[in-house]
Amino acid sequence: MKFNKKLIKSEYALKRGIYATVLTVIFITCIIGVNILVTALAERFPINIDLSSNKVNSLSKENISFIKKIDCPVTITVCATEQDYKGNYLKSYASSYFKADDTQGYFAQTITLLHEYEKHNKNISVEFVDPSTPQFKDIYANYTDVESLYYGDLLIEATVTASGRQKINRSTVTFADIYQLEDTTGYAEYGYANYSVTGINLESALAKTLFAVTSTEAVKIAVLSTHTDSESISNFTGVLQDNNYKITELSDWAFNGIPDEYDGILISSPKRDFSADEIGVIDAFLENGGQKGKMMLYFSGPATVKTPVLNEYLNEWGIDFYDGLVYETNSENYYQETPTTAFFINAESEFTPVTNNDKYVYICDCAVPMDLLFDSHEDKTTSPLLLTSSTAVVRPAGANDDWDWASGEKQSYNVGVASVDKTGEQKSTVLAFGSYDLVNRNWSSSVGNVPLIVEAIGTAVGMDSTGISFAVKSFESENISELTSNALISSVRVLFMYLVPAAIVITGIVVWRRRKNR
Repeated sequence: MKFNKKLIKSEYALKRGIYATVLTVIFITCIIGVNILVTALAERFPINIDLSSNKVNSLSKENISFIKKIDCPVTITVCATEQDYKGNYLKSYASSYFKADDTQGYFAQTITLLHEYEKHNKNISVEFVDPSTPQFKDIYANYTDVESLYYGDLLIEATVTASGRQKINRSTVTFADIYQLEDTTGYAEYGYANYSVTGINLESALAKTLFAVTSTEAVKIAVLSTHTDSESISNFTGVLQDNNYKITELSDWAFNGIPDEYDGILISSPKRDFSADEIGVIDAFLENGGQKGKMMLYFSGPATVKTPVLNEYLNEWGIDFYDGLVYETNSENYYQETPTTAFFINAESEFTPVTNNDKYVYICDCAVPMDLLFDSHEDKTTSPLLLTSSTAVVRPAGANDDWDWASGEKQSYNVGVASVDKTGEQKSTVLAFGSYDLVNRNWSSSVGNVPLIVEAIGTAVGMDSTGISFAVKSFESENISELTSNALISSVRVLFMYLVPAAIVITGIVVWRRRKNR
């Protein structure tokens, strides 16, 4: 029997060709599959690499920890398409309505950060709605429990369960909440130039809103309006409401008592002193029938009238106010040639674990210094929250213009303190601060005063760090976003233009040589 060599070689070549083709198809399929898998993972999980020096492309660790605790469905609706938000539409809107220019790419950076929220918690979804569509008109018409929606705003919705019933909480985060604007030319405020977008405050603005809409119960604070200058804290009470505090002004508390439904009371710049009976009502509230669990927040200030009865009660809590104001003798420790507008130091108290870091600055005008009469006495313990520098002195009340600061005693004074009355696991807290100017609108958006105080309140009433604030994210150089993108692009280019083709070629040569030598 004769063998047909050509036929055998042909069949052998065909088999080898089919085998090689199958291997190639399998290899290419694997490459495509890996690519699809990696892309899917990158879309769903936070596996991107942030190469920027100050991490402008990613969320802070504190925020990620906060986000992961959210256990109810949350939808963040962006009132713009994703492309328009990152493109010229929002730039045109910002220029027209806010006189603001984004030359650094902060608008696109906002979208990058928003997608990070989805990656860190499957309960959070980000949606984009074109304001010109019926869907947006429905949102605008139906959501009457939120402020007016405008182009570029964020609508935050959370479906929460309280007392066995589901409800939807809604709130908004606006353009002004998100972006830091600066007049870099000096002419914007006069209308001759635009403001520049120099930072993103998305994390702080969104964290406060997320906490508010995902909470099932609000902490209740009663402002004792008969003695409080409400105007002195109007900005601050708004901040508290943003952080899910329910603020109520009480005028009949002296006669009817302070209902135990309230978690705390607030007094600022008293208009008159308290009577002994009124102090008795306050003490009964803080004692709470032995259960404690209450908080009192007190702001003094230069306009505060003499309050010897209130001061005597605060003495029982170990808190004593000087009769004068903080005066800084070192020009490096005060603001704009005003020695009474001093910079302060965080005392790193257990009340403020989140704000105990060096990214915050603390400042206010005309603070009344305090002395702690004891560290511990019976059931009460005291601790400082904010301190002056060691170069501060006390300017006596009523001092003349020729007062010599050299006559004062230089030392570190308290301008914020906490006193805790604790029996077993039950405790009530008094937080006292030297000036309501600490929560003045002038300081609230640029320094750490408000974050520290809100966090201290949250700790005092047994909440998590609801006053959490995050540093404004700013590009340190004009090309930082390009640096990150180009670095990632270069890595991908090297992988798919050189490494993968080289691996294919080497694999092909190896297979060919092995088949040839058989």
